[in-house]
Amino acid sequence: MRNRVVLVLIILLVLTTLVWRQFFFIVTETDQAIILQFGDPVRIIVDPGLGWKTPFIQNVIFFEKRILSSDAEPQEYLTADKKRLVIDHVTRWRIVDPLVFFKAVRTELGARARLDDIVFSELREELAKVPYIDVVAEERG
Repeated sequence: MRNRVVLVLIILLVLTTLVWRQFFFIVTETDQAIILQFGDPVRIIVDPGLGWKTPFIQNVIFFEKRILSSDAEPQEYLTADKKRLVIDHVTRWRIVDPLVFFKAVRTELGARARLDDIVFSELREELAKVPYIDVVAEERG
């Protein structure tokens, strides 16, 4: 009899936890969230705390609030005097508006790929204007 009561309590606890997770979610201080209903954004949550959603109709996507970094593979560039440089760059960025971010790139992986393309292009364009000696000189200005 006692074993049955314990088993029933464990089953109820598991079921309660599963049901709770279908209705509620937690947004941490380092996250922001978008609630999607059938794939379309319906609500944005940027403040930490407990949130709710409609089970099976809505789902939640979390994005980082913190500064993110993208460390791309080193690339070879040509300077104005046609000398080769290999540059390894690191890009630091953060998601300011989760809705715009979601509509533009959907995921951090998509954003990293897009940022790498932009940075590679801009570096190539700028380095093509400058002679090698100006790039490697210690003087900044």
